[in-house]
Amino acid sequence: ISFGGRDFTLRYYAKVDPTARAQSLAAIVVIVGAALTSILCGLFGYVAYNNVRLSREIEARISFEARLSAVIAELNHRVKNILAVIQSIVTRTMRPGVDVDRSRELLIGRIHAMSHVVSLLSDSHWQGVRLINLLELRAIPHGDRIVTNGPDIIVSSRAAQSLCLMFFELAAHADAIANDREPNIVVTWTVGGKEPDTTFHLKWEELNTSEATRSNDNDFGTILLDRVAPEALGGTSKRYFTNNSYVYEITAPMRTVVDEVEMDRTRHLSGLPAKRR
Repeated sequence: ISFGGRDFTLRYYAKVDPTARAQSLAAIVVIVGAALTSILCGLFGYVAYNNVRLSREIEARISFEARLSAVIAELNHRVKNILAVIQSIVTRTMRPGVDVDRSRELLIGRIHAMSHVVSLLSDSHWQGVRLINLLELRAIPHGDRIVTNGPDIIVSSRAAQSLCLMFFELAAHADAIANDREPNIVVTWTVGGKEPDTTFHLKWEELNTSEATRSNDNDFGTILLDRVAPEALGGTSKRYFTNNSYVYEITAPMRTVVDEVEMDRTRHLSGLPAKRR
C-alpha cells in the first residue's frame, strides 16, 4: 500500500490456526461425548444391577418363605409324634392297679430319656445321633455299669427315639447289685452283609442275673421291646435268659437304622450343605 509517498506492506496473522482449532473442538466433542456415554452407561448399569439384585432378593425371599413353611410343617409333625409317644408312655405307665411309686419313677425316667434324645437331635439339627451317646449315664439308669463294643454309628432320629426308650426299659429293669459301679451289662452291635443289604445287629446282655431275680418287664416295656422298637427299625427282636444272664437282641436293615433319605431331607430343611457320599 502506498501512502504519503511511502510503500507499506500489511500482513494478517490468524490468532488461531483453523486446523488446530478444529482438532481442539473435535477433542472437546469426543471428551464430552465419552463422558455423557459413560454417565448413561453407568446409569443403565446401575438400574440393571439393582433389577438383578432385587430379582435375586425376591427369589431368595420366596425360597426362604417356602423353606420356613416346610420347617414349620416338619416341626408340627415331629411335635405331634413326640406328644403321641409321651401320651402313650403316660397312658401305659399309669394304668389302674399298678404300684404308684414305681410307676411314677418309670414315667419320669421314660420322659427324661425322650428329653435326652430330643436334645441330642436338636444339637445335630436332627441329623441323627451317635449310638453310643444313647447309652450315657444321664440318659438311662445304671449307665456306669454298661460296657459297649461296636463301630461308631450315627442313627436316624426315628431310630434314636426308639433305641433310647428301649435302652431305658432294659436298664430300668436290671438287677440291683451290691456294687452299683461294677460293670455287668455288655452292649455290642455289629454291621454285617454287603450294600445295599447290610444289617444291624445289637445285643444287650445283663450278666449275673436270672429270671427269678430280675424285675419283670411291665406291659409298656414288653410292648416296646417285642413290637414297637422292632417295627420302628423294620426288624425283629428276641429276649431270653441263659444260665447266668438276660439277653435282648434286635436285628434290622441298616438302611432304616441310618436313614439317609430322612437325613438328606432334614439337612435340606436346615439349610445345611448336601452330604458327600
